[in-house]
Amino acid sequence: MKNQKGFTLIELMVVVIIIGVLAAIAIPRFIGAQHKARVSAAKADVSIIRGGLGLYVIDYGDYPTAATYADLRGALIDADSNAYVTLPREGATIDSVAYGLNATDGYHLSAAIIGVPTNYAHRFICANMDSVWTDTTKTAGY
Repeated sequence: MKNQKGFTLIELMVVVIIIGVLAAIAIPRFIGAQHKARVSAAKADVSIIRGGLGLYVIDYGDYPTAATYADLRGALIDADSNAYVTLPREGATIDSVAYGLNATDGYHLSAAIIGVPTNYAHRFICANMDSVWTDTTKTAGY
């Protein structure tokens, strides 16, 4: 039994424990980064919608009256029947888009962020003509 080469059981167990500790640290950080990326993508999509609404106001002087996101997509067309912007597809990064007019902010827009768990603090994107923000409820700030 002399000159046997290899690792002892203790050495192998120490390596497995170190890998487990590193994985326990890295996986939650990776999941948090995924949620932040989804929130950023949803904010970008809502900003595109806001840009289209701004162009609509320049041409028509007021915001469109639309009951659903599909109606809003149809309304954001200029006098030559060209879309102001290519609106994000509902169901890609945002879902359950709600749009409505109000007297103080001109309009309010809110949507659920897809792929973010229900216990995540920023589950909804909200917007008005001044800003875009994330919140825990779909009707926050209205």
